Amino acid sequence: MHEVLDSAASIAGIDVQSLEAVIMTDEARLDLVVDALEAASRASGKEKLDALAAAIARSANADGALELHRLGVLLRAIRDLDALHVQVIIGVRDRFPDGATPDDLEKYTSVPTCELRAVVRLLELHGLIVDESRLGRSTEVKWKLGEVGVLCAELIRLGQRRTASGSSTAPDARMEEDIDEADCTTEGGHAGSRER
Repeated sequence: MHEVLDSAASIAGIDVQSLEAVIMTDEARLDLVVDALEAASRASGKEKLDALAAAIARSANADGALELHRLGVLLRAIRDLDALHVQVIIGVRDRFPDGATPDDLEKYTSVPTCELRAVVRLLELHGLIVDESRLGRSTEVKWKLGEVGVLCAELIRLGQRRTASGSSTAPDARMEEDIDEADCTTEGGHAGSRER
């Protein structure tokens, strides 16, 4: 778990000891980080570990209970993901921004649609993707990233970018911007803009 904390510190732009000190400042922050580290101990995919490290880093900079609660919701979603779930999230974000049909996902993942049903149902359950046809916007099944999915994809991207660039402890002003970019209003709902 040292690797996850090292990555989180790098993403947050502080050293590990400073990160640990910030984590210990309140019980909600500590609980969130403990949950993230427990999830990381069972994680197998690099993207999931990257997202968990980014969530820990984000918790260090969280502005109060509401933001920590939102991170907790996101963390519970990430905890349930496996590599195929992450692949679908990244595919919907990068290859199918206007929505992915079952055929699109089958071709993209090389997994038959009948086997993808359980994958997309879990993603829907956590609000990571939404079926536009259920919202009355389309007559065909077409999945788009939901509000939580946008945030999850941003944490994955942020973790990948920071861990790929090495373990620098220079502050990363982009971290706040990256997550704030995901805190936007999306079609069909409000992504939960933070109170400041």
